[in-house]
This record gives sequence, structure tokens and C-alpha cells, in this order.
Amino acid sequence: MTAARSHNTPILPLPTQRALSRLRAAEYLDMSPNTFDRMVKDGLMPAPIAIYGRKVWDVRAIDAAFDILSGVGDSPHAANPWG
Repeated sequence: MTAARSHNTPILPLPTQRALSRLRAAEYLDMSPNTFDRMVKDGLMPAPIAIYGRKVWDVRAIDAAFDILSGVGDSPHAANPWG
């Protein structure tokens, strides 16, 4: 018999990486890389961080941006720090 899942248990595991490539960041949000690029350009998602010439996205910044978009964050009308 299996124990009932807690309401606080995520359905999908959180990413185990802090820095995500463009492709992984888009996959994390379940969208195409082109849509992700457009959201970054429009300020809806954070800009990448350059580390030794490689661009990566901070998964926590992606989560914060998505929280704002979904209304889970402080306020759906809060100023977007990436725009």
C-alpha cells in the first residue's frame, strides 16, 4: 500500500542544476527555445549570465519571473526587474 502524497510534494522534481543552458531553460518552462528567446527579449524572463563566455540562466530567477507572470509572485502588477 502506498502512502498518500502530501499536497506540498511537487509533481515534477525540481531541477538539480542551478544554471541552465538556453535549451534546458526553455525545456524547464515547457516551451520552444524561440519562445523563450522572445520572452527574454521582451523582458518577461531574465537575461542570461555570462560565465567564461557561456550564457546560462539562473533557475531561481526563472522561477521568480514565472511567479510574476502567473500571479503567484508579490503582485501581478509589480515592476518586472528584467524589463
